[in-house]
Amino acid sequence: MMVLYKLAFIITAFGAVLITLNVILKKRQTWTKFDIFYALMAVSLSIWALGRLGLLLSQNYDTGLFWVRFLYIGSILVHILFLHTVLVFLDLDKKRKYILFIFYANAAVLLFFNVFDLFTGSNYFIKDIVAKLNFQYFEVPNTLYNLHLVDYIFIPFYALIEMVFALKRLSGEKLQQLRFIIVASIFGFLGGNSVVPLVYDIPLEPFLVILVPFHLLILTYAIARHHLFEIRVIATELLTFAIWIFVLIRLFLAETLQERLINGGLLLILIIFGILLVRSVLKEVRSREEIEKLAKELEKANVRLKELDQAKSEFVTIASHQLRAPITAVKGYASMVLEGTKLFSSILKIYYINFHAK
Repeated sequence: MMVLYKLAFIITAFGAVLITLNVILKKRQTWTKFDIFYALMAVSLSIWALGRLGLLLSQNYDTGLFWVRFLYIGSILVHILFLHTVLVFLDLDKKRKYILFIFYANAAVLLFFNVFDLFTGSNYFIKDIVAKLNFQYFEVPNTLYNLHLVDYIFIPFYALIEMVFALKRLSGEKLQQLRFIIVASIFGFLGGNSVVPLVYDIPLEPFLVILVPFHLLILTYAIARHHLFEIRVIATELLTFAIWIFVLIRLFLAETLQERLINGGLLLILIIFGILLVRSVLKEVRSREEIEKLAKELEKANVRLKELDQAKSEFVTIASHQLRAPITAVKGYASMVLEGTKLFSSILKIYYINFHAK
């Protein structure tokens, strides 16, 4: 089970970093408020996962104490940033500014005392670390920790309520994104909050923590749903990286030189093929994006041609209608003149005949 925990924390930590880099590099000139808060939330999640991994791998008390205080920097931030990200997505961040203010104030207090403990060795937030169940070191909360328990309980339920009510007023692509975000949120908080019972000495194994990487994948897919080709790159990177980490763990756990050589060679081959795979997918994505761009331009050109054709038809209709009346009048007058000319000619002819007859 410990191997699964380590793998989950590694994938979460480095997966969040990869996703953040994708957001920064892909949208460096067109950042929105949502992109900023999502990137900050991903970084906080990475800090939490790295801290959990460090605590799990700690071999002495001081190292474990450092990592437990490090991980709670991410834990405190990821809760409030998740709430803010959801409210920004739902366009409710300005309407719920007082709720955000309360939880930002709470986060500021918790961060201050946690960082203060980290640098001074005091224990206002985390009282101690001791052995619990199969964990060599696990945190023991102090009284101030109960403020963070409010984050664990209130923020997920409140965010879920806001998202469920928003299902009725959203439509189209954003509605589909929201459905994925709800599922991702359930995975994330079931996984992340599964450590809480053991923190309070309730002997429950936090096995649901392995759900956190799935939260990350689902949430990323939801956010990038309007650019489905981009998510293929992210998913390929995450899968490739997870395979590398798995083989790397096998390399460290190998007991004989032969196993280490085999795992080392396999890791080298997987790294080479992984890089080639990511580059191939990235090339395909760029090609598809170009095709999609050209298709959109062609669609716009077709719409413009239809507008011009319609304008031409309207002009011909109007012109024919406006010109028909005067042309008919001119034709009538010309006919009358022509008839008059014929009559005049006939009179002259009769007169001429009569004159010569006399």
